Amino acid sequence: MRAARLLVCLVLIPCSAPAASLRDRLRASSLTVGITGGSAFDALADNIADTAARNLPIISASAGYTYRYNPQLEIFERTSETLGPIFLERPDTLGRGKLNVNVSYQYVQFDEFDGRSIKRLEAPDRIVIEEFDSAGNLLRRTANQLRYGLKIHSNIGSLSLTYGVLDNLDVNLLVPVIDTDF
Repeated sequence: MRAARLLVCLVLIPCSAPAASLRDRLRASSLTVGITGGSAFDALADNIADTAARNLPIISASAGYTYRYNPQLEIFERTSETLGPIFLERPDTLGRGKLNVNVSYQYVQFDEFDGRSIKRLEAPDRIVIEEFDSAGNLLRRTANQLRYGLKIHSNIGSLSLTYGVLDNLDVNLLVPVIDTDF
């Protein structure tokens, strides 16, 4: 009964770990050229970080093969013949009282953002930076083109547990672990 309560709590209290380090590193890169926080590049950093953290395809939690223990032979025997789709859930359920444990790994490399290569992202307009002296007189004005050259890789490991509550109802818990590097 305790296990059932714990399972209900885990299902009802979803949590996520934001890609704060990726977002912070992207935002900090605009500070290196003198652009203060709250700029349009902070919004770009947020969008790229959200894309890296949320828009990843998660591998199906459906069992590729199922095995049933044969007590006469004292071995596990394969009971299904099909692998099924990799990114879609199969309509077949496990069946009452059956448990599926699934461990998966994915490698994702981001090449584009809004249809443009991320190896050379740049603002369409130049960034104008003005310097003033203590009296408020303009000392100089420079116009710079800010460019991002990114290479984003994600390693995604997932642990999935599926339990057959009824013959036609399964419950699933998926725990992804995402490591993003650029």
